[in-house]
Amino acid sequence: PESQADQTVVPTNTVHHTTVRGTVTASKTGCFSSGNRISSEEEFIYILAEKIKLAFSQPPSSICENTMNFFSIVPISGSDNIQQYIWFKNDTLQNGLTENNADFTDLKNGDVLKVKAIPKTVCSSEMPDSATFTALVDKQPKPGFVHEKEGDILYFCKDDSTLRANETADYQYMWLEAPTNSTDSLKVNKKGTYRLLIKNGACTTDTLRAVVKDYQLSMQILVEPAAEFEVGEELKLTANVTNTEQRELSYEWSPANLFRPANAAITNMSPTETMFVTVEVKSPENCTLKDSIQLKKRDKLFIPNALTPETDDQNAVWGITGAENYPDMDIKVFNRWGNVVYEQKGYTKQWDGTLNGKPLPAGTYYYVMKHRKIDKPIVGDLTIVR
Repeated sequence: PESQADQTVVPTNTVHHTTVRGTVTASKTGCFSSGNRISSEEEFIYILAEKIKLAFSQPPSSICENTMNFFSIVPISGSDNIQQYIWFKNDTLQNGLTENNADFTDLKNGDVLKVKAIPKTVCSSEMPDSATFTALVDKQPKPGFVHEKEGDILYFCKDDSTLRANETADYQYMWLEAPTNSTDSLKVNKKGTYRLLIKNGACTTDTLRAVVKDYQLSMQILVEPAAEFEVGEELKLTANVTNTEQRELSYEWSPANLFRPANAAITNMSPTETMFVTVEVKSPENCTLKDSIQLKKRDKLFIPNALTPETDDQNAVWGITGAENYPDMDIKVFNRWGNVVYEQKGYTKQWDGTLNGKPLPAGTYYYVMKHRKIDKPIVGDLTIVR
């Protein structure tokens, strides 16, 4: 058989299709004779395989950690010659990824994505058939505020009213209530809701909200039965706190060794000398309040049973030791017939054994003393000696 073809030479880097025309002459089956020659002209269309070149479509300059990111591959050339794609992460084949796009949620800073295209027709072993992307991953700022203890409600003392973001770094800060402030903290001077946005490269926090409440503490130390005591008497002390937000408080009494216990709102002690005691109260936000009170030693009552007027003796007047601790005590002295010969409301002066300026005769007299702090009247006898 004989064949001949005329075809045009076309540059393969610009043409995808070309047509080849030719005439094919062949003999019939059997003996050759000039009368049995058959001529036919056919047209053939060949697809010329183009070299493949890939690129990532609009790859992100940076991505945020732990977020889903979509990647897409665009063939710059050779799209008709691509059979499928294969994806690699750090040179590890990603099974199941055969399309020109894929999602990744676990990328770390410096991870390398590589995509190859498997061609239908291999033109050259040097064909550029892959694209790479190196991930630049930004850290997600830690949400919340330094003072945050319970959800997003924050409590502040008078001397500590600054909102501070949980994390301080080279981030962008924007306070919606103070647009000109671009720092990680904001001084607040009134209660309300404050909002903060934090941005780090591709990462942006949700709007952080802080509900600020004005937190006030006031306190008074209560002492039972009274702040004046006799040696051996047990006192009950209470740190009576006005707690506007019902926050959990801590207590510290001083001197700690005298209190039972020293870290509770209500405590007990048995002082032996006149002294000052202090309690310090703190909230979880370190709102601090101090108060102190003087506990005054009270001498026990000593009531002499003899009176020697107009002498130099120590009993020349009736001196009751410790009576000054009972300023409203009711004091009465009776003769043997039950008549009142002396009475005084509060022990303001000592008695010299007279009645209306006249000396009382020698003999035995009786006294009765009453006071609200004393359970029952004090009764005794007094002898006037002349």
